Amino acid sequence: MPNPDNLMTPSPTPIPDSPDTRCTARALFVYDVGLSIDLKRAESLLNHRREQEPARPPRATPSYFEFKAAPLRMSIEIPSVTIAGHTLPARADVVLYDFGAATIAYRVDYEGPLVGLLPIADALYDCKVLIEASRERIKSLLDEIRDAVSRPMVTSFVEDYVLYQFEQPRGPSGPNTSTTPPDPAAFIAAHAPVLARILRAEQHRELSEQEILDSLSSRMSYTPRDIAVIDWNAALLILDEPEEVRSVLEFANVELLEMRHLDDQLDRALEAAVPALARRPTGINRFVSLLPGITGPELDRVAELQVEGSLLFENVNNALKLLGDQYLARVYRMAASKLHLPEWDTTILRKLNTLESIYQKLSDRRSSRRLEVLEWIVIMLIALEIVLSLLPGRR
Repeated sequence: MPNPDNLMTPSPTPIPDSPDTRCTARALFVYDVGLSIDLKRAESLLNHRREQEPARPPRATPSYFEFKAAPLRMSIEIPSVTIAGHTLPARADVVLYDFGAATIAYRVDYEGPLVGLLPIADALYDCKVLIEASRERIKSLLDEIRDAVSRPMVTSFVEDYVLYQFEQPRGPSGPNTSTTPPDPAAFIAAHAPVLARILRAEQHRELSEQEILDSLSSRMSYTPRDIAVIDWNAALLILDEPEEVRSVLEFANVELLEMRHLDDQLDRALEAAVPALARRPTGINRFVSLLPGITGPELDRVAELQVEGSLLFENVNNALKLLGDQYLARVYRMAASKLHLPEWDTTILRKLNTLESIYQKLSDRRSSRRLEVLEWIVIMLIALEIVLSLLPGRR
């Protein structure tokens, strides 16, 4: 029989040697602050200048990456915040979009062993401290630009995402050899277990091989010197110039937030519209609803929600134009797939169609009532004419 003293719980898989690394983690928080924002008016109220677009390196394909209405970018002061023992810089980056979205990004600078990022990743996941701080800062900013915002209000929805920007890894160098050129793909492969745990914010649990492969499967490289690994909760970027990729990933999360917000609005609209189908006008409202040009409060509300939903859906989906840049387009499609944006689009379109169907049924029912009333009026006039023709002295 085996010795009971030797029956021990298997120890977790050991973490391979962790290299020293430099990384900047950008914790992004996305909010909806209104129906739309007049960016020029907001810029004048804030007395900030737009940041210049980052310079783009020459590529073999034409570069075409722009927003339909360029977002307003700025840097703002923030109160002191400490995350996982690291004090964040006193400034944060804010971006305002014309369709009513706002993002705020906090920066955590780190230098040390790669495994040292695990506590930071764990602390940044659904970070209540930063969510509360970012919401208060966005509310304060909204008070400053309230005159430039249509229907200003910070919604309860928040979308968070973390971008880990690594410096280019370097291979070992000897006395008779030059420094090995950076190989991001080899760096990812050599430290896959740790990097996967950083992406999934798993500080204390080992991940299975399938989970590691899934978290690191969506990757994109333009040159052998760069790589972007995109997951649903975070992304790893090893890029010489990450601004454009970072903007695409930020916008994908903005789109996700707006889809969630729009989906909630449509759910409420459907909940309010379905009972309207069974509701019958009573009293004076029954006669007022028959007058030409009177649509009724239920029909007006359904039409308003339908128009607002369609406009927001189109504005968000058409805000970013990057079809001419194939690399950025692939990055966007990969991020959209990880965030399930196509599924959200399908759900939103189905609910918009349902709302359109409800609106059409309400409109048809009202039109049918009016036609019935007109038919009865015609019958009564014909009957009156017959009766009058039978009276003495009438031909």
